[in-house]
Amino acid sequence: MIIVGKLLRIVRRHVRRVSWGMVALALLAHMALSWVLLLLAGEHKLVGLDAFPYYYMTTATTIGYGDLSPRSVAGRYIAAFVLMPGAVALFATVLAKTSGVLITFWRRHHMGKMLTPICAGTPS
Repeated sequence: MIIVGKLLRIVRRHVRRVSWGMVALALLAHMALSWVLLLLAGEHKLVGLDAFPYYYMTTATTIGYGDLSPRSVAGRYIAAFVLMPGAVALFATVLAKTSGVLITFWRRHHMGKMLTPICAGTPS
């Protein structure tokens, strides 16, 4: 159990170092790469502006309703080896960072360490 705790601390430290801007940039880059590769594979139903964000998010969240899926062999390989691992990893990063922010906020509030602005005159 001690080893698991140490591993979790290491993971949290590394996740905190990744800024929200870098996560957003990585997400946009991965979405663009996935879109281009699917377009080159001839997956025209998946790369439409109405379908791709939906397909990407259902894949990233591992919901995968099944209403949209690659038809070609190349499209399936792209989904399996590029889109799924990257989207799931990025989604997990967003969840981890969001959880970290919420936990920090809760701890500060719970321990009474929230910074409360004082809007008053000079103390007497």
